[in-house]
Amino acid sequence: MPSLSKSTFSKIKSLGIKKFRDKYQLFVAEGITLVSDIQLSELKIRNVYATRAWIDKNPEASAVEVSVKDLGRLSGLKTPNQVLCVAEIPQYDFNPEKLNGLTLILDNISDPGNMGTIIRTADWFGIEHIFCSLNSTDIYNPKVVQASMGSISRVRVHYVDLKSFFKSCKDKYPIYGLTMDGRSIYNEKIKPDSLLVIGNESMGISTDLTTLLTDMIGIPAFGGAQSLNAAVATSIACYEYKRKN
Repeated sequence: MPSLSKSTFSKIKSLGIKKFRDKYQLFVAEGITLVSDIQLSELKIRNVYATRAWIDKNPEASAVEVSVKDLGRLSGLKTPNQVLCVAEIPQYDFNPEKLNGLTLILDNISDPGNMGTIIRTADWFGIEHIFCSLNSTDIYNPKVVQASMGSISRVRVHYVDLKSFFKSCKDKYPIYGLTMDGRSIYNEKIKPDSLLVIGNESMGISTDLTTLLTDMIGIPAFGGAQSLNAAVATSIACYEYKRKN
């Protein structure tokens, strides 16, 4: 089989860096399940690169056959899979007056693993939209894409100036901040259409945003740990919301 051209190889590898993802408006997803989820979604795939083993099992798919060696060179994983795809970064529209159910707001979430897990959690609980501060980690970072386990193809993620966004939403929805010293989430009833803010892993919610919050809620501790991981805290909060709504 012919090898990938040097230019194709270089372009795919460059998508591991944000400035090139921004330039080409493309991202890479790897693995059988992740590629399958993207194929079934509304995301647009530019190319699929796969080994003969994957192509034989998916004869209906349009894919460029590559050797196991070449796929390993393209892969960002320690153990390369059988397939990867290059997909277009979607541009989602939203209407701040028509946000239904719980909407997650991520303020400077910096860890790719946390970001991917939060997206996966949102998908599990049927949350349609996530709004991220402009300084949050890029959701098309390969580590975020992998951690989302395909949920990146179903949850709509937007990057906005949160202060302006809050001002446009404040009279329409309550804005809850998940904080260490907030009132116990187990005793609070989060309203059906609400915004829930999760702050940075070490610094919490930005000071300039706290004045725009409707209320602060928290997850009480029963042991000696000083804090909860941001993704874990988000999961607990989403569960409590669903349990009460």
